[in-house]
Amino acid sequence: MTISLISARNRVKQAEAVLDAWLESSRDDYEATLISAIISLIEGVEESIKEADTKLDSLIK
Repeated sequence: MTISLISARNRVKQAEAVLDAWLESSRDDYEATLISAIISLIEGVEESIKEADTKLDSLIK
């Protein structure tokens, strides 16, 4: 399955929102640590996707 860069960017934003909400309601420090680890793994991905999309657009034009 292939998705567009815009869809990928939106999915990352949705994942960040879900993880932030989950982090706020985490049951214990261990769970919060695991959630924070996932958040740190996707940190910067949205910006990278946006930059790639911008570069592709400039090549097309």
